[in-house]
Amino acid sequence: MFESNELYDQSNSVEPNELHDSVRSYTYEKNYWKLKAIQKEIEQPDDETPQSRDQYPFSNKHYEDGDEIQTDISFETTEINKTQRSSIPIGLLGIIEQKCKQTKEEGITFNIMVAGQVGVGKTTLINSLFDTILINENNNDINSRINGEQLQINKFVLENNDMKLNFTCIETSNYGNQRDNSFAWTPITTYIDEQIKYYVFEEEQPIRNKIRDNRVHCCLYLIEPNGSERQPIKLLDILSMKEISKKCNLIPIIVKTDILNYDEIKKFKRQIKEIFQIQKIEVCKFLNDYYREEEEPDLLKQIEMNIPFSIVTSQTHISTKLGRKYNWGEIIIEDEKNENEFLKLQNFLLNEQIVSLIKSTESYYEIQRNNILKLRNEKVKNHLNQDEGNKEILNDLNFFNTYCYNNFNKKKMDEIFIEWSPQYISKQLQFQQKFNVILQIEEDKFKEWKRHLLEKQTIFNQSIELLYRDLDLLKLQCQELEYQVVTGRTLPSMIDVHNTNSRKEHETELILPSTIDHSTTTLVTLNVPRK
Repeated sequence: MFESNELYDQSNSVEPNELHDSVRSYTYEKNYWKLKAIQKEIEQPDDETPQSRDQYPFSNKHYEDGDEIQTDISFETTEINKTQRSSIPIGLLGIIEQKCKQTKEEGITFNIMVAGQVGVGKTTLINSLFDTILINENNNDINSRINGEQLQINKFVLENNDMKLNFTCIETSNYGNQRDNSFAWTPITTYIDEQIKYYVFEEEQPIRNKIRDNRVHCCLYLIEPNGSERQPIKLLDILSMKEISKKCNLIPIIVKTDILNYDEIKKFKRQIKEIFQIQKIEVCKFLNDYYREEEEPDLLKQIEMNIPFSIVTSQTHISTKLGRKYNWGEIIIEDEKNENEFLKLQNFLLNEQIVSLIKSTESYYEIQRNNILKLRNEKVKNHLNQDEGNKEILNDLNFFNTYCYNNFNKKKMDEIFIEWSPQYISKQLQFQQKFNVILQIEEDKFKEWKRHLLEKQTIFNQSIELLYRDLDLLKLQCQELEYQVVTGRTLPSMIDVHNTNSRKEHETELILPSTIDHSTTTLVTLNVPRK
């Protein structure tokens, strides 16, 4: 029978407020209490029993005497050697401090794309989120009009409480302002895909400590109410959001809600959700997948309830806060009384979900990276299958991977991805249709030429036939003359019959088409020689 003082020395117990907590002392105490619960013969003193988590902070469960517990600890001997508690800290508690220090030094990279048609307030939204003028609205608009650029990229380094944020804002310019807005979303989706491919090939480089992470973590799509009951959202917005939601975390935002009352905002939100459900537009798709893997249904419900956000933005300060002044009063953008959810959006992006948005984008990146590598392997195999000799040499020299990297690099893969672009496919179909129309016109021309040639051929054949008959007639006349010379007599019956038959055939068979001109008819008209 063991005595309690042989197992546990109360003078060496760990106080909960001490920072000198070691894994060895914790393991020793935990094993002691498990053994105490199993062996009922040992009487545990009342003063040594932890009554709460405060007295024993490392335990996940409080064990009472006689509890049946599952343990993987097997005691093969009847003696337990008492372990000595080390006076040197292990340093596990310092990992958090070291990680925080590293994060502060390196900073967090966060890339946001703001999409929407001209005049919806994209620049104002970014400036309102950080409560400072990051982007000059006038200069940005003028430059985009002059250069005709479709995307404006602005990079910033923001610091707050020694925390550095490497922030990138990608803003659409001249979006939806073209005469033909077909595939207006293509520059957005192309940019997102390009950054994924760029990061894949950058990770294959020998030096990777200075990789620029330009992957888009979320897209804020601004929707402006148009006041239409039949079509509350423009068709361009629906098609654009449907395509963007497949590439990154889509966050729809209703702007300029100060023109709507409370009931109209609720109705407009309900209409947007119905359209999303019908068109199968998934909001924050990658973020939802990330939370499903983490098994956090509450956060999924929170996202579903809050999105789309209805906000009012401003760059004007009223007293000390951002707001807008009207003839009837004023609106503070951080005030939620008027159904303004700007504060919710700000907390969602910069406080609550920023890390989750980054991690969810990492998960999507891994999937796309896997697809790109598979595609490269397939292209290499198809290419080498056409040259068996080269394939054997590469395998013998272990240059197969080097060959893949050199021949199917980013430039080569870009050529492959261009063929998959919807804009490229649409242009290809348009050119194919034009080619078919031109081909049909040319075929009709050739058919008309063929018809004219056949008509001319028929006329020439008739002319040849008449010439042969005239030749036969001349032969008869020659025979008649020879007969007259020899005998001195004529054969009137034979010549008259032949002339009469030839005239009848000439009149019946020489029926020319109406399309033949006079020049052609003169060629085929024959004069029957006189007697």
